[in-house]
Amino acid sequence: MDSSTSSREFRPHCAMNRGVIVADGDFVIVHGRFSGFGAPVSWIAADILRIEDGILVEHWDVIQDEATEEQSKSKAPMFGSAFPTTYK
Repeated sequence: MDSSTSSREFRPHCAMNRGVIVADGDFVIVHGRFSGFGAPVSWIAADILRIEDGILVEHWDVIQDEATEEQSKSKAPMFGSAFPTTYK
């Protein structure tokens, strides 16, 4: 992939679904699901950003494979209101 090729062209089925976005002072947290990138299950992630004077100065993330209903100890989905019916 060269610099003129977008990630969408490289992996056309990749998707990021945003969930809750929380901001407090200089910090922003984005909860999301990443799918279609070739892994056997989707990833659930929390991206934590620190913004200073309008510039992204720090980024951390927490990533976990999305649990199925059978794997979920709470029986609640990790993202959204329902468990996915298929994994890509």
